[in-house]
Amino acid sequence: MIGLTLGRYLKMEISERLLWFRKSCGKKLREVSADTGLSVGYISDVERGRTSPSLKTCKIFADYYEVTLSILFSGVNEQPKQKHA
Repeated sequence: MIGLTLGRYLKMEISERLLWFRKSCGKKLREVSADTGLSVGYISDVERGRTSPSLKTCKIFADYYEVTLSILFSGVNEQPKQKHA
């Protein structure tokens, strides 16, 4: 993950990660749209956190950016484990 620490990556939401992947690949919204079949507006809404992508759509993004779903989802919305007394 060029220019990004693991700690920072793990704190990112899916929307931020997708935006980071697109920008780190040097892609424009229109290019991703043309290559994935997803609309520019939808991709923009996902990257801005205005809408949440389905698992199927996450798989499309993961395949496009050549990462696994595990990498895409690692650490997202994990709650700290509470210790039992």
